[in-house]
Amino acid sequence: MSTSPRDAFLAPLQANARHPAGPRAIDQAHLDELDWTAGLRNDVVIVSMGNSAEGHSSALAADIDDRIGFHVATHVANRIGARYLGHCPFATDRLGGLAQQWSPACLTVDEFVAKTTTYLQFLLAAVKPAKQVWLLSGHGGNGAIEPHLASLAQTLGVAEVHYALTLLAPPDRPDLNAQHAGNMEHGVARWLGAGCFQPEALASLNARLASDFEAAVKTEPAAAGMAGYYIYGDARFDAIRNRYPGVKPAIAHVAATRAVVANAADGAAALEHTIVTISAQIVQAHARFAAP
Repeated sequence: MSTSPRDAFLAPLQANARHPAGPRAIDQAHLDELDWTAGLRNDVVIVSMGNSAEGHSSALAADIDDRIGFHVATHVANRIGARYLGHCPFATDRLGGLAQQWSPACLTVDEFVAKTTTYLQFLLAAVKPAKQVWLLSGHGGNGAIEPHLASLAQTLGVAEVHYALTLLAPPDRPDLNAQHAGNMEHGVARWLGAGCFQPEALASLNARLASDFEAAVKTEPAAAGMAGYYIYGDARFDAIRNRYPGVKPAIAHVAATRAVVANAADGAAALEHTIVTISAQIVQAHARFAAP
């Protein structure tokens, strides 16, 4: 009977085995012993969030906020060794029911907090008790959870819950901003790849902006800082206008240039700045918390 390559490999090793009890079972203590990131990994968990279905422009994926939140959260976890626990699938907005004009599945803040709490309880039940939870969101509207962070921590049985937005403009680039479907978000999407960005759609939008600005922004009202709603919306949309002093920068830019820009290099720079900034915030918060 012929010997298989696997048996030929295993036979001499097994014949000379000096530890009959077999391989060691791996428990948490053994993992901690082996894991050089165990301190921060055991204390800090990261959960990404975004918005899975929101109007931006025809050039951006409807779930671009989810994709940005996931990208930054996993890269931060990789940089600092914190545990990435998963993605929260819910979204809300401080503008309440008005947000359903461009985000039909948007929850009320109360619904969002309740569903997020239950989901986080489910995620945390599967891991060693954490001390800090970081919610990293690609959707600015989810910041409505910030007033609830202290009570959320108490419910989850952790010391602290933090929230951070995953799209930050580099401080040396005053021409960039994180406003909805503006130049920076288009640049980020272009850098992330074809599943996030369609160049042909942006070319079409820009051609329409150049030839008939009003028709273009009314057709794609969420693009370029929600220009269609901001400029031509009725009194309900004063809630958008009043959030910024003066003219919203993304809208001032598109009105002046009649174009939306998608520069991948700018997007990459914004993501790197965001990842470094949030990584530093988490490490510093953990150091303060862990200090004797």
